[in-house]
Amino acid sequence: MNIKKTVFIPCYNCEKQLVRLFSALEKTDLTQFEEIVFIENCSTDNTLAHLMSYKDSSSQAIKVISHQKNYGLGGSFKSAVKYCRENSVDYLFWFHGDFQATVEDLKKMYDLVVLQNPDCVFGSRFMSQSERFNYSSFRYIGNLAIMALYSLFLFTPIKELGSGLNAYKVSSLSTDIEDWPNHIAFDANLLFLFYRKKTIWMPINWINIDQVSNARNFRVAKDLIKMLFCYFFTRRLMYLKNSEERHCEVF
Repeated sequence: MNIKKTVFIPCYNCEKQLVRLFSALEKTDLTQFEEIVFIENCSTDNTLAHLMSYKDSSSQAIKVISHQKNYGLGGSFKSAVKYCRENSVDYLFWFHGDFQATVEDLKKMYDLVVLQNPDCVFGSRFMSQSERFNYSSFRYIGNLAIMALYSLFLFTPIKELGSGLNAYKVSSLSTDIEDWPNHIAFDANLLFLFYRKKTIWMPINWINIDQVSNARNFRVAKDLIKMLFCYFFTRRLMYLKNSEERHCEVF
């Protein structure tokens, strides 16, 4: 049975990083994936132009989804899920376009999916085998503290709150995902959905060179804690009713 696997790469204002990402993609055999789909989230720089140029010149099977407004990282994920369901994709691989994760780890994650057929693989920056380059001590300690809180309330070790490299079995994703938050902390709902399913934590390498984080640390921390308490006391995911229709073009 052919299991269809597609890589989705959300992009927002990352034209500088795309040059390195394109080079890494072209040097790597990724024919095991059906497609590589970039999701451009209404960037204010030349991200879209770079993506279209790469699509025309690449040896890979490339598509570009261009949002007509910024729907947040959660909105980009919803577009990926919608594409998967409309095109019978079995596994959704999620790889951030700012190129802080590595293509080598993407291939390792693919191998894990093939061997173990999990519901989810979460890439973790904080396992003992993980390596971080130029990652701030403040963010490191903050992540460890919130992960400890999540582990305490969920009664299981939580090893990541939302990195830029994950894989999801599409059939295991919630059908009401359109009503999930669009903000960057939407990853918390994915944790709540998958932590009791067949989930694998995989150590990944994380490199920060010239990337600019779109996350406001204190706001994201507040959202993560709020969503945890909401889930713990009600056993329900947080719904913010961000189910506006997303307008986009597919190239």
